[in-house]
Amino acid sequence: MRPLWSRLARFVALGWLAAAVLGCSHGPALVDAQGTVIGPDGKPMANVLVQFTPTATGGSKVISSTGVTDAAGQFVLTADTGQAGAVAGTHKVTLVDNALAVEDEPPGDARPKVTRNRIPQQYTSPATTPLEVTVEPGKRHELKVR
Repeated sequence: MRPLWSRLARFVALGWLAAAVLGCSHGPALVDAQGTVIGPDGKPMANVLVQFTPTATGGSKVISSTGVTDAAGQFVLTADTGQAGAVAGTHKVTLVDNALAVEDEPPGDARPKVTRNRIPQQYTSPATTPLEVTVEPGKRHELKVR
């Protein structure tokens, strides 16, 4: 018969091995999430903050994902956890204009320049945005601002 410390050591070693093989879960699994933001004029929109917020969390902590569009209007999301991707499932999508446009004024006009937001107000809140997507592996999202 083996000593107790030998059996205990074997049990602990098997526990560590199981944890290494199975991994430790730190919340829901993330999948790659990317896409393009298209403006009302049909052209890609650069410098737009994109946020995906899950609609159902199953009682767990909400993990949102964000990204910023490049010059071609393309974005890649990163979760609040710092990992690439978004939680699989249905999300409300909000958009924020990171590059508020300045209205052109006639030369010599003394009035202050007026900034305008390229994104309508309804897109800035999960409660009012008309954009809703389903995140799943391999899917690209084309987000159209109307």
